[in-house]
Amino acid sequence: MSELQKRIIVGIIGIPIALTIVYLGGILFGLALSLVSSLALWEFYKLSEKKFVKPNYLLGLMATVIMNIFPSIYIQKGLSSIVPFLFISFIGIISFVIIVVGIEVFRKRDNAIFNISVTFSGVLYIPMMLSFFIGIRELHLLLPQSSSFFDANPILRKITDNWCGIFSILMLISVWITDTAAYFVGKKYGKHKIYPSVSKHKSWEGGIAGFLAGFFAFIILSQIFLDSISLFHSINIGIIIGAIGQIGDFAESKLKRDAAVKDSSTILPGHGGFLDRFDSILFIVPIIFVYLILWLYPEFFRYVINF
Repeated sequence: MSELQKRIIVGIIGIPIALTIVYLGGILFGLALSLVSSLALWEFYKLSEKKFVKPNYLLGLMATVIMNIFPSIYIQKGLSSIVPFLFISFIGIISFVIIVVGIEVFRKRDNAIFNISVTFSGVLYIPMMLSFFIGIRELHLLLPQSSSFFDANPILRKITDNWCGIFSILMLISVWITDTAAYFVGKKYGKHKIYPSVSKHKSWEGGIAGFLAGFFAFIILSQIFLDSISLFHSINIGIIIGAIGQIGDFAESKLKRDAAVKDSSTILPGHGGFLDRFDSILFIVPIIFVYLILWLYPEFFRYVINF
């Protein structure tokens, strides 16, 4: 069986499952995101071992589970939970730093500086970035539920659990369309390499095709399936998906080039590993979350500061 056939089979099986979980949201989504984050972090740590680094797998994976499940549970309490959540998160971060550094003192390993740094950076790069996906999927819970708020912003009455589920699905589909278009166009027509020292296969032809495909895919899909999203916002989000996602892809390519491997792992036949599959999402979801907040509820940050 060719790699392309494996890629198609995994996609046929995995995509419907992933989209269903995203649409359902809630704790199930948090658990699934925790699993994806844990596997991607494990792959990241395995890459670092190629450079003779020994990250703390146990602490990193424990932090990953907490960073994805805890928000998915706590966010169900709504907007009033945000400030307590941020305070608890702050305490958690301090505790994590102390524990990782403290345990490294007693680990009989060389390269302590690199071990600590990679343990931290892996958690920041993968589970922390992916946790913003929870904010996107459960965005309706972060909006004030008072009638006066909705009267002043009638468009927000349409930002429901269903709307957030559909938005998240369309975002994922557009990201995957970006990756797919860049892969196939680059493979067939790619002649002008973007950055050969990082990725010898990525070309300008593939990159432009990926950008245009993801850009127009989100615009078309969002205008058809989402109420209350104007063409202006569809265009802006389409640009984020088409451009930023490919930067995330390049970032992971740099890691793999440094580790001298083709894929982060072989867990997903035809696709490589979970880090290969979700590298674009890592950079996209934090930016889109902030964009949605600034668009739908710009007072959010003032609310947090003045709480």
